Amino acid sequence: MASVLFAQAVDAIRRGRIGRVIRAIATSRQNRAQPIILAAKIARGDAEFEALLRLYTKLNEAEVGSENTPSTSAKAEGLAHVIRRLTTIQRVAALRQMFGQIELKPSARDIVVALLTNGDVDDVTTVLLKIGNITPRNQYVMRIIWNFASLQSKC
Repeated sequence: MASVLFAQAVDAIRRGRIGRVIRAIATSRQNRAQPIILAAKIARGDAEFEALLRLYTKLNEAEVGSENTPSTSAKAEGLAHVIRRLTTIQRVAALRQMFGQIELKPSARDIVVALLTNGDVDDVTTVLLKIGNITPRNQYVMRIIWNFASLQSKC
């Protein structure tokens, strides 16, 4: 089943139907969405990349935590990994814009790595300021700080 979903997603992306793939990721359960997310790694165009950023933003908004929204969290994490792999220096401006719109949740780890890897010193400052603005009320504070503290090994 997963290989069929993967093949269908690859075919849709190659035919320029990224919207279909985005809808499938957004509306499918996590186990069905995972092979589609993996297929998204072949997206090459800037418009496709920006569509993936928009979907990540929506998933980030809906993400409450892996315990409360496991499917959304898993999809957000998988999509963030794809975005990290597709980010280039030429695409970092779109990533910066998206980064300004999202909350730092556990799935954002690969987004931060992509920004730090492809960005400049201003992006480092932006990330640090965003981390510094997390309030203690945020249930993710300790997990985020732990995750970001370990980023140096990923960059």
